[in-house]
Amino acid sequence: MPSVPGLKASVASYARPGRPCPVCAHIERSTIDGALGAGLAPRSLVRRYAGLSRKAVQRHRDGCLGLQGGGGS
Repeated sequence: MPSVPGLKASVASYARPGRPCPVCAHIERSTIDGALGAGLAPRSLVRRYAGLSRKAVQRHRDGCLGLQGGGGS
């Protein structure tokens, strides 16, 4: 994964048992990570990238990237 300022490199979604994070498995992950790092709302990313839910993007932002989510994103 390319380095994005403010993001921690993580394999958290694959380290825990169960279903892997759909954003981590997405072909456009690095672009999505960069957009989240820049503060783009999960809702806008869901409109742009097929197969993702708002909740999945929020969980990815909070859990996999370790970023703090904003209010009603």
